[in-house]
This record gives sequence, structure tokens and C-alpha cells, in this order.
Amino acid sequence: MWTSEHSNSVLQAKLGEILVRHLDLPDALVTISFVDCTSDWQEVKIGVSVLPESHSGSALSALRRLNKVISDILRKEYHKSHAPRLQWLIDDSEKEARKMDIIIDNLD
Repeated sequence: MWTSEHSNSVLQAKLGEILVRHLDLPDALVTISFVDCTSDWQEVKIGVSVLPESHSGSALSALRRLNKVISDILRKEYHKSHAPRLQWLIDDSEKEARKMDIIIDNLD
């Protein structure tokens, strides 16, 4: 039996494949930084990083427009009776880490 961490990792890879095929954002780079699926397959939280950051809003809109397509692909791929609800989140942890680095550098 797979652990939830392994399942999330496999799901993250599958979502990446789906986005390569279906997401059309020529002026932005979207990467999936984390996936957290509930054990009952009801909800999947997906953290994304967007470059440039100024395109985060349009990236989230585009991802949300693809929710039904992505959910249907996942349902069929994993032979589930229902599709999970997808919740897209901007992962700004790298941005926050850069801010902390600047603060630490200025302490010297």
C-alpha cells in the first residue's frame, strides 16, 4: 500500500503531465511545488509557483478554468467513481525565503 506522501508525489507528476498538454500560458512558467490529496479523494490542494510572479493571477484563472478537464482525467486515470475538487494555491515559499535571506544579510 502506498503512503500518502508517495500518492501525492505520483499525483504531482501526473498533474505536471496534464498541465504540459492542456495549460496554455505562453508568457509564464507554472510549476507544481506540492500536492496534498485527502485520503478519501474528495479534495486535492495543489501549490504552484509562477514566473514571472506578475502572472500569478492569470495563471490561477487559467488553472481554475481547466478544473473540470483535469478532474475528469484524474478520475479516469485512477479509476475513481468521482472527481476530486481541485484547489489551486500560489506557493510563495521561495519568495518568502528570499526575503528572509535579505533580512539575514542586512543583520551583518
